Amino acid sequence: MYKHYQDALAICRVYGNPQYFITFTCNVRWLEITREISRAGVSSPQDRPDIVARVFQMNVRSFIKHLRTAKPFGDVTADLYTIEFQKRGLPHCHTLLWVSSASSVQSAEQVDQYITAELPDPVANPTLYRIVTDCMLHRPCGLARMTSPCMKDGVCSNNFPKPFEHATRFDNAGYVHYKRSSDSHTFLKNGVPLDNGYIVPYNSNLLMHFDAHINVEYCGWSMLIKYLFKYISKGADRIRFAITKEKEVSGNQSNATLEVVDEIQNYLDGRFICPHEASWRIFAFPIHHRNPLVQVLAVHLEGRQNLTFK
Repeated sequence: MYKHYQDALAICRVYGNPQYFITFTCNVRWLEITREISRAGVSSPQDRPDIVARVFQMNVRSFIKHLRTAKPFGDVTADLYTIEFQKRGLPHCHTLLWVSSASSVQSAEQVDQYITAELPDPVANPTLYRIVTDCMLHRPCGLARMTSPCMKDGVCSNNFPKPFEHATRFDNAGYVHYKRSSDSHTFLKNGVPLDNGYIVPYNSNLLMHFDAHINVEYCGWSMLIKYLFKYISKGADRIRFAITKEKEVSGNQSNATLEVVDEIQNYLDGRFICPHEASWRIFAFPIHHRNPLVQVLAVHLEGRQNLTFK
């Protein structure tokens, strides 16, 4: 993980700060998945994680190619992604994107050309409206539904609903606040009307092409580049511990027996691999990708060359 982080910083040193942080999540309603699931004779995509992994891998490759050929954010100079697997969710791809200086955002108004956080017009663009309402709406939470899974201590952990903004702006810390009109359309979800405050930021071109949850965040002015790199390479969140009682040693017993610790077995017991990740690794699909490649130079101290045992 640390080496991937260093490689990302090497790209950042040459091309500057990344402009966009994109999260591309698998959609089990894709035609390729539903068709193969019906052929396999199973009722749920969760029963065939191998099909989900194969289709998502094809879409990830198409996604990276689309960023460079269709240029929804302009000319791409570098890209980096990491595949992440949630315990009870679907695989998703965290991507950092670098663009050329000619395509980089210079003002807050230019962000609106690439990122939107509002409901589209259902009459003018019904297809985009369907995708946004299906994939880019945060679930009802807050006062409307206090029992939502995202609620922590009475507050949404993702800070939804977002406040309305009449125009996109940057705050003093470098964070971007996207335009969210208060007089736009609403969508009824689970009996709760949702407005622009519940929209996850997106790019219209990517949604129309892939029909999935694709969250796009602008990060070119943020100082949290290190956090972004570490976030897409974070490790497992599982630990192993044991509560034991201290053994009593009798007076005539001189040496207490040492407990044998099997570190390999402890590591395996503390590691969690969901079915989607297991299928992904069985197929040997890449977990990390970066373009351009980073070559690590073999530098060593005098008289201390690297040794290779065969």
